Amino acid sequence: MASKPKPSRRRSRARSKPGDPYRLHSILVPTDLSELSGRALPYAEALAARFGAKLMILYVIDPVGLPAVAKALLEPEKLADACRRELERFLTAAKVKPELVEGTLIQTGAADEEIVRTARVLKSDLIVLSTHGRTGLKHALLGSATEKVTRHAPCPVLIVREKEREFVTEPATVAAPPRTRTKPNQTAPRRPSP
Repeated sequence: MASKPKPSRRRSRARSKPGDPYRLHSILVPTDLSELSGRALPYAEALAARFGAKLMILYVIDPVGLPAVAKALLEPEKLADACRRELERFLTAAKVKPELVEGTLIQTGAADEEIVRTARVLKSDLIVLSTHGRTGLKHALLGSATEKVTRHAPCPVLIVREKEREFVTEPATVAAPPRTRTKPNQTAPRRPSP
């Protein structure tokens, strides 16, 4: 049974400047605990750190996708507890900064519907999720939860694809701009004006 998510409190501590049109307070990050869904976490973390936002991590238990044995053996509460432990292990392995995480939610239902419903109830400012990139027959048969979320979400959606050019890098790998050394009586070279 799905529990109703609690609405998030809006924060006035965002680091955006006055008049900045981009203000994020709450970022919803759905995951299925796969390596691919973990690719969305660095993007969500970078945005949360930049804008002073908090992450809400969502895992949806899809009863259709559960083997009959699991449904029969586990009571709903025990299943939710097992999923919560797996989610915590996933976040620890992904090295998500705990200070950026407002909380985790476990919901039961169709993934796309629960993601959209949770974003609406929490008044999320952004959803960051990954896509499996299915095409052709697989896409036609299975559909795309990401596509459905994008169509029905109450807020913008950032989609992280499996194969892409990364734009979020670790702080240690970001190179400083090259410095031009000048002699004491020499001025730095000027760039030609456009």
